[in-house]
Amino acid sequence: MPDSDDLQQQATQTYEQLKGNFQSDTSMWRLGNTLDTLLDYVAEVDPTAAGEVAELAMDKFQMLDGAWFDDYAWWGIASVKASQMQFPAVPPNKPGPYTWNFKRIAQSMWGIMDGNAPYAWERATPADQTAYSPRYEGGVWNGDWPGSRWNAGFAVQEEGGGLSGIQNTVTNGLYLVLASRLYLASGTEAYLNSARREFGFLHTWFDHPDPALRLLDRQGEHAALVRERVSVVGGATDPYFQANLHWAGDQGLVLGGLVDLMSAMGPTHPDDYQALLALARTIMKGVRTNLSVLDVLNPWTPGQNAPGGDPADYFTGIGVYMRYLLYAFRNNPDLAADMAAEDYQSFLLANVANPYPDPSYPPDSMTENTNKLAVLLAAIAVSAASPAPAGGGAAAT
Repeated sequence: MPDSDDLQQQATQTYEQLKGNFQSDTSMWRLGNTLDTLLDYVAEVDPTAAGEVAELAMDKFQMLDGAWFDDYAWWGIASVKASQMQFPAVPPNKPGPYTWNFKRIAQSMWGIMDGNAPYAWERATPADQTAYSPRYEGGVWNGDWPGSRWNAGFAVQEEGGGLSGIQNTVTNGLYLVLASRLYLASGTEAYLNSARREFGFLHTWFDHPDPALRLLDRQGEHAALVRERVSVVGGATDPYFQANLHWAGDQGLVLGGLVDLMSAMGPTHPDDYQALLALARTIMKGVRTNLSVLDVLNPWTPGQNAPGGDPADYFTGIGVYMRYLLYAFRNNPDLAADMAAEDYQSFLLANVANPYPDPSYPPDSMTENTNKLAVLLAAIAVSAASPAPAGGGAAAT
């Protein structure tokens, strides 16, 4: 690995650029994604930047509103993380409002997600119910019924009958992570029940009878990737389902959800823990062997078009995956031991040197710097920290 001081210097330079990107951007979900990585910078490199990042977030959040349910989940997940951090008092000698404000944001974002995303099909018209009935229960949608302010799924369809990501992996992955993080932060059983229901949906789709239509695309004995969306609704294959398309961000979200579920179980459910650990390792191997070229992570499957024909948004997948790798390293000793191996460090080193594999789809500045910072932070953590010994139990959160 490069010298630790060099990595930290690169991270600080990238952070300084990213602050300006954050102030000028207007995309709610991409800002939430970037905030999550800015908070990791505070935790991994410079705790004194906490107040600055919090102020940036508060100034930006009051100007935002989303169009899809996932827009709110990105902010909810980042806000759970922020609510567990230490911030300076503002103004001096008075209690700082940041912790409580981030808790309120997290709870309000969950209210929008949990109050709507699981019920879109139930609230649709009878005709829509016939056309778009879910193959398996327990999942969530990214849009809602006709007449709703989130009129994006049943009523507005893409050419060819695609469902605009109505049961896409990113929304279900975000719901799983937000529910499980809220449970780990609060101990409130209702959040855990929501996370379990969501994982039951994903797990059932992972084992769909037809391997070509499964959500989990197994690629060899110990490697797999999560596909971009469920394949079947209303008994028919979604025209926008692509069996060979995988997004790096989906792999990160599912990995993060698995780490959270292992943390929630602890050592009291060893069989379930080992099953989740095996799945996490399978996805991590799939990313390295089938979503990377010469160890450089691609944002989506090499050789495929970007999901939804939207490279600008989906270029974020590099940073999303690297952020959840860092989370796994910090919160699961078994996965941390895997990543501490010299061979895995070479994977991170390759991405420090070249985190933008396809110049034909240049990302915007905020995405580029978010990706770069997330890669650097993962490399800093893995190269500098000694992971806890592996032993079949999740680390404390």
